Amino acid sequence: MRRRLLTTVALTATAVLAAGVVVASSPQAGQAAPSTVAVTVNARAGLATMPSTGLGVNDAVWDGQLGTTAVSDLLGSAGVRMLRYPGGSYGDIYHWKTNTADGGFVAPGTDFDTFVASAHRSGAQPMIIANYGTGTPAEAADWVRYANVTKGYGVTYWTVGNENYGNGHYGATWEADNHADKSPAGYAAMVRQYSDAMKAVDPSIKVGAVLTMPANWPDGLVGGGDIGTWNAAVLSGAGSKIDFVDVHWYPGGSTAAESLTKSGQIDDALFVLRQQIARYAGPDAARLGMSFTETNVGVGLNTQPGALYLADVYSGLLENGAFTVTWWNVHNGIGKVSTVAGQVDYGDFGMLSSATCLSDNTTCEPALNTPFAPYHALSLMNMFPAPGTSSCGRSPTTRW
Repeated sequence: MRRRLLTTVALTATAVLAAGVVVASSPQAGQAAPSTVAVTVNARAGLATMPSTGLGVNDAVWDGQLGTTAVSDLLGSAGVRMLRYPGGSYGDIYHWKTNTADGGFVAPGTDFDTFVASAHRSGAQPMIIANYGTGTPAEAADWVRYANVTKGYGVTYWTVGNENYGNGHYGATWEADNHADKSPAGYAAMVRQYSDAMKAVDPSIKVGAVLTMPANWPDGLVGGGDIGTWNAAVLSGAGSKIDFVDVHWYPGGSTAAESLTKSGQIDDALFVLRQQIARYAGPDAARLGMSFTETNVGVGLNTQPGALYLADVYSGLLENGAFTVTWWNVHNGIGKVSTVAGQVDYGDFGMLSSATCLSDNTTCEPALNTPFAPYHALSLMNMFPAPGTSSCGRSPTTRW
């Protein structure tokens, strides 16, 4: 907190100096007047532009609050400009036409039209996960047709699947994948088919492929029969057919203090990611954007660490060229309850309270839609650089 207070003071001072305003305090009685001090500020050094889609959050079809005006207005007030749907791994089991999820729960009032209406009310652009795991290119193309031709929603951003490296190819299995070939090369081949089918309907859309964060699992692993890592194979096989790469980052941490050091990894990780893109995605690789559509802190999700982590990580990723960073997620539910810096933390990955309780009812969350600490951090982020404007550069210990 002390570091961030100093950063705020420094940024405020810079703004005052840039405006040509001089603030001086009178010396105390018996003290000599302070000597004149010259301060030089380079207000153009290290500037980064805030994207119009920079501040984002995830929505999920199992969240019955998804389409309510109360939630839409809260997200709009916080400056959310990107809403991702239909919710993480549900993206690989969700069928938009029937508003159903293979083996999963879909709450009433969470269909695609309701989602788009809520996004528009919030002032956010939708980002859609096309069902890769249990879907087809034709299903995804029909979704684009319905969204942008039939309804005229103008949905620009579409990713092919979610965390598809979790399909068992590297041993861990959490992501649905009905394809016989679960390798990164197999995924890349299907991404090409998805992109061709979707862009045949609307050439203006942007299609993204799933990568992994450098130095995070499974980065560096080469599966049986593969000629390279997940990122290398996907970029080599699908780089010419996509417009951006989609990455998730949950750096974890066993303590709040450790969690808040993780943002120090961003510069190096994104440097490596850009190198991978340049090396494997083809001669025009520089055109590919980067989205970070899931992140959350390791400890203190609903309290001070969550807020500080959000501010630090959003600004660090955006400064390094991401066009959106989206929090996981709007509502999630109570988890492991603990006390962090004297405050009750509900272990809830949501930005807003779900008003759920532990199974024994010993602890319950606050009233439904009560904002947790990360929500307030996002709101403060929205008060700094407006979309399209430049933010203050940072040193290794400052953001925005």
